[in-house]
Amino acid sequence: MPSLPSRSKVPVETTWDLRDLFPDEATWEAEFAGVDAARQALAAYEGRLGSDAATLLACLTDVETLGARLMRVSTFAYLRNAVDATHPPHQAAVARVAALQARVDAATSFVDSEILALPDGVMQRMRATEPGLPAFDVLLDDLLALRPHRLSAETERTLAALGEVLDAPYMVYGRCKFGDMRFEPFTDAAGTVHANSFNAFESRFEMHSDASIRRGAWASFTTGLRAHHHTSAATFATEVSKNVALARLRGYASTEALLLQPHKVPHTLYRDILDVIQTELRLACSATRACASAYWRSAG
Repeated sequence: MPSLPSRSKVPVETTWDLRDLFPDEATWEAEFAGVDAARQALAAYEGRLGSDAATLLACLTDVETLGARLMRVSTFAYLRNAVDATHPPHQAAVARVAALQARVDAATSFVDSEILALPDGVMQRMRATEPGLPAFDVLLDDLLALRPHRLSAETERTLAALGEVLDAPYMVYGRCKFGDMRFEPFTDAAGTVHANSFNAFESRFEMHSDASIRRGAWASFTTGLRAHHHTSAATFATEVSKNVALARLRGYASTEALLLQPHKVPHTLYRDILDVIQTELRLACSATRACASAYWRSAG
């Protein structure tokens, strides 16, 4: 019976080399600690962002640099976990990174709050007089667009500190998907047995030209999903409830509006796309029913 190969049996040229990020775990640990120390150093800017444009630029630059360092630390942990999501040390590293992200978010939450608290006209003058600030135009414009939905500085700091908790539904989904779910092998019409997995189903089997492979993979896949449907449903319901609560707290017209704003997608465009999809699905279903009806009439 076939099984999914372990990473040690996969040709090395088809695997990623994490040494491009960090040569070893000790170096990663050192940078992890360095990022944690750097986020604490940002406290020196707190309460000073409205003093002059140079201070604002220095703070934004340091925050950007910290974000890039955190991205490398996070990517190393997540890619290593993707190799084997059941390995406890890899899971622990991902959890540590999530906690570090929450600490960084809490430590930098004052930046957005202080910028949005600047009196009218101050930001415009700073951007006009400091040559380095235009590099942050997109960031600043996106931030100013959030002004109607920002809460108090202390509330924003609290929500940022709870980032690890608020992201828990997605973490549970990932652990269940890549760590717990298992799919039985299936046999195609030619008698060949195939090992199945999330990646194999989505990348190879789902759209395979052989109908027996598509059907066998689908049966295996849905059976594997069904074994976890209670956990998956509860996790998804928690994510929905979280977003509904955040949308209400921030004064959005709907949860859709909350989720669409970071993507800069107008609500009307989103609804139009949904309408087109629903219309095309109804037409496709009607056509399928008509073809089936015609077939059975001719067969009878």
